[in-house]
Amino acid sequence: MYSYCPNVVDSNWIQVTDPNNILPLNPSLREHSAVSIGAYSYIIGGTTNGNNAVNTVYYTRPVGVNRIELSLNPSSVQINGATSIVTAEVCLDAFCIDHAPDGTVVNFNIQNIQGGPNIGSLSASSATTVNGFATVTFTSGSQAGNGEIHAISGSVEVNELITVTGAPPPPVCVIS
Repeated sequence: MYSYCPNVVDSNWIQVTDPNNILPLNPSLREHSAVSIGAYSYIIGGTTNGNNAVNTVYYTRPVGVNRIELSLNPSSVQINGATSIVTAEVCLDAFCIDHAPDGTVVNFNIQNIQGGPNIGSLSASSATTVNGFATVTFTSGSQAGNGEIHAISGSVEVNELITVTGAPPPPVCVIS
């Protein structure tokens, strides 16, 4: 069993004593902070001339936000102080496997308001990520309508529709 050592200046193939702990069943993705921030290593196993072999290949991912998943819970609220939790999941890759580091700034705003001008407000115009997530709260105003809540980080911008409905109808009273 042989392995390539990329951190050695004059790297060459060396003997690996325990192939069961080195060679994965499938190629695996592992973060390797010693190379640089944002570097990953793939451990690739196979055979060469009948010998099992392992090779570690390093690459550096692009730095910066690649995708934001925005959610509103709930996406429809009633007027006069009802709230919705606005959560942005901020990712450095297209599949949201790798989240943005803590402290990444996400800006939030409300645009394209239809209905009354006072449908509501956000608790903050920006928030920073913790474990890849940034959260603010939408609080409904005194008028019904809808608008788009936008989340922006880096060059990525996404939006979700928030709907603010009027007061529920008064209860029906039946006198018999």
